[in-house]
Amino acid sequence: MAERGKTTHGANYNGAMTRILRLLTLAALSLGLTSVASAANTPPITVDQLLAANVTVAPGATATADEQRRLEQAATDLATANSDGESFPTRFVLVPAPAAGQDLNEQAKLLWTSGKSKLGDADKLDAVVLLAPRAIGIAANAFAEEIAAAVTKERPTLRSDRVAGTVAIMKTLQHLDAVNALPDGSTTATGSSGRSPLLWISAAVILLIAIIGFAASRRAARKAAQRLAAQDAQDAIRAATDGAPPVDDRQ
Repeated sequence: MAERGKTTHGANYNGAMTRILRLLTLAALSLGLTSVASAANTPPITVDQLLAANVTVAPGATATADEQRRLEQAATDLATANSDGESFPTRFVLVPAPAAGQDLNEQAKLLWTSGKSKLGDADKLDAVVLLAPRAIGIAANAFAEEIAAAVTKERPTLRSDRVAGTVAIMKTLQHLDAVNALPDGSTTATGSSGRSPLLWISAAVILLIAIIGFAASRRAARKAAQRLAAQDAQDAIRAATDGAPPVDDRQ
């Protein structure tokens, strides 16, 4: 019997150790995958390199002198107020074709966020574009749906002339930014998601519903208190007329 107890104890110990090792292995794999994903989406240049020039050629990227010149001109045009009275400061980065697992949009977002923080003024950097052969990543002061729609619209142009397609996309986003601008020149932007009057409408509807709900709950509570008070009064009258002890003295 003692031998059987030792065997059972040993089996339980081995089973526990196996489970612990399995959990440690899973944790290590998870951390490894997270590190790989983070490394894959690390921007190809630093934020200081981004802010040092309107157009940057990342290591390993190829770009003709004409492409760089046209992107420089586009950056100048975007930084100048258009016919709508709105500018759209943009930095362009020419990058190599993304490897498997790389997300150019995520890389652009990291650079854009860091760039705005470094500048200390979000209005000084409305967009960052990573342009690769047959791929593009954009982070901008616009809704994700707006960016996706602009890219889809210019997809044929991107295939034939990536610079022309990119410039057309950014002109579209600049126009959308101007359309959604408030009279004082600011926008209804919230964070990096973009701007829309729908946000104000939604907030007003939610506030109205909350006010109605609060009023209804107050009304219901008041009616309930009135019913309880009336019932207490009736009990007091009944107790006074039938000789029963007061309500508060009943056990």
